[in-house]
Amino acid sequence: MLKSSKAKNMGNFPILINRDISCPLRKLSIQLYQETRILIETDTLNNILSIVKQGDAIVLLPLSLAINELTTADEHSHDIIYYEYKNNA
Repeated sequence: MLKSSKAKNMGNFPILINRDISCPLRKLSIQLYQETRILIETDTLNNILSIVKQGDAIVLLPLSLAINELTTADEHSHDIIYYEYKNNA
C-alpha cells in the first residue's frame, strides 16, 4: 500500500481502485479489503496518484511508484503479475 508521505498513518483512509475490472491490483484490493475498507473507483492512474498525494486515500500500487510524495503505508507486500506499458515514441 502507498500513502502520502505527509500522512502520519493510514488510519481508516479509503482505498482507491482502478475502474478497469481486469486490473490485477484492483482485484487484489477488492479481495483483501472489501470487507474492512471503503473502496473508491477512479478512472486514471493520474487521478489515483493525485488523490493519494493529497493524503485523502491509500492505494495498492507497485513499490516503484513510491517516489516523491508517496511512501509505503505498511510492511505488507504482495507478488502480483502485471504488465507495464512503455511508449517507445
